Amino acid sequence: MKHIEKIKRAIRSQHGCEAVHLRTKPVHQKFKGKTIWKGEVEVFSVDHATAKRCYGWTLDNADCVIVLELPPVHSAGSAVQVVLANATT
Repeated sequence: MKHIEKIKRAIRSQHGCEAVHLRTKPVHQKFKGKTIWKGEVEVFSVDHATAKRCYGWTLDNADCVIVLELPPVHSAGSAVQVVLANATT
């Protein structure tokens, strides 16, 4: 559960809002039949001005990835897709 507290701190730091952990969602992203990302995404309720949810996960180097639920993000899977797309552009 330490990683959840770490993600909550990152949400507070990056977006200035408090977060309540709702659930852990397994995500498996494939491209042309090959796994490009597999892991667990934490789903949070947030008191943000424009988003009601936030998605977060930790990386191997202990950094946190934080994504607000704003279009086109509508789920844990789409949060991962947006991050992966931005990493390749």
